[in-house]
Amino acid sequence: MAADQDTDSQAKAESNEVAFERLNPQTYRAKILLVLLIIGFLLLPPIYTTSKIGIQAIFNFFQQDAFYYIAVAQNSTNGFYSFDGERTTNGFHPLWQYLLTFCFGLFQTPDQAFQIEFVFWVSVIFVIVGYCLA
Repeated sequence: MAADQDTDSQAKAESNEVAFERLNPQTYRAKILLVLLIIGFLLLPPIYTTSKIGIQAIFNFFQQDAFYYIAVAQNSTNGFYSFDGERTTNGFHPLWQYLLTFCFGLFQTPDQAFQIEFVFWVSVIFVIVGYCLA
């Protein structure tokens, strides 16, 4: 009986320590600072290179298949996914393709420079969110 009470009191003390650690402002500030440093570290190269070189800098960050997704999103606003606008296609990541198709349909701009920049910055934001959640 006494051993059970000791175990219960130890468990309560440990849970109180964990709760205190979660509410500790110094720990919270350190985590926020770490997230801000990660964001700054990941944003610095794209911002710097695009400000110096312009849209050509984006081609340094993109892989070749990024343009496949852009072409499919441009040609898929009429109901089916197509690379050339005539035949259906597959072989893409559906969630990313759905997002691009939705955004291209929403903006409906033929300006390819805007589309490339849009895809670039959305992908940068997703990379940052992924690093911060990891």
